[in-house]
Amino acid sequence: MMHSFNKSFQKVLLIVSSLCVLFILIGGFMLLRQFDLRGTNAPVPSTPVEYEEPPRDENEQYFIDTLELPEDLVYDLPRGSTAIQLSLFEELFRAHDQFNLTGADEDLITYAAVIAQNFVADFFTLSNKTARTDVGGMQFIAEDIFEEFYDYALNTFYFHLAHHINNFGSASLPTVETIRVVTAETGFYALSLQAYPWTEYVPIIIVDLEWTYLNTTLPYINEFINSSRVHLQEINGEIRIIGIVEMPEQTENQING
Repeated sequence: MMHSFNKSFQKVLLIVSSLCVLFILIGGFMLLRQFDLRGTNAPVPSTPVEYEEPPRDENEQYFIDTLELPEDLVYDLPRGSTAIQLSLFEELFRAHDQFNLTGADEDLITYAAVIAQNFVADFFTLSNKTARTDVGGMQFIAEDIFEEFYDYALNTFYFHLAHHINNFGSASLPTVETIRVVTAETGFYALSLQAYPWTEYVPIIIVDLEWTYLNTTLPYINEFINSSRVHLQEINGEIRIIGIVEMPEQTENQING
């Protein structure tokens, strides 16, 4: 269960109940729109296209066997993981065990922050992707918004995968190199219920992240977003991503610009 929180936080832009989860997704889509570098609105499949994952290489399998992952860890190391993904997955495994051991709010925040970093490292890295349908980080997305998020990723960030390869080569594909947690804290979303004279307060975890990409020949790499705010919630004992929105500073800069 989510523990009680002693602090309140401002500017939490999220609705996390099942009745409004699609509204949350709109905020995430406003961020992802910036990845549509060619401005296309081409249709995408309404359901995920089957993607056959390649077998693990010896180094990855050795890494997994060495970690001795617990049976109750629901997350898996992505195929073709980069150096930062290997490191972050090890952090994920240890943060998972620590939170299960103590149940402390501090360990909950750490676990959520590591999940958010694992998502960023996988989703925004294209260098280890071989197909447009191989959308990274989907295992961290809450089930209620899974299909909508997948479809939108296909039509934005992942839509141009073939274009990148055909025009600039596979070596040009972006790879997340470093990730910095700007802030990570618990908070509440105030959900006003129109049919009732009271407000429901939903506990969440808010993680602000910034990241960098490895040097690449992709000429428009600077147009790629390199920061975001991730909203997470404990669902059935596991932490899942329920929204991705722009960091407040980023939004303010865009308005003033």
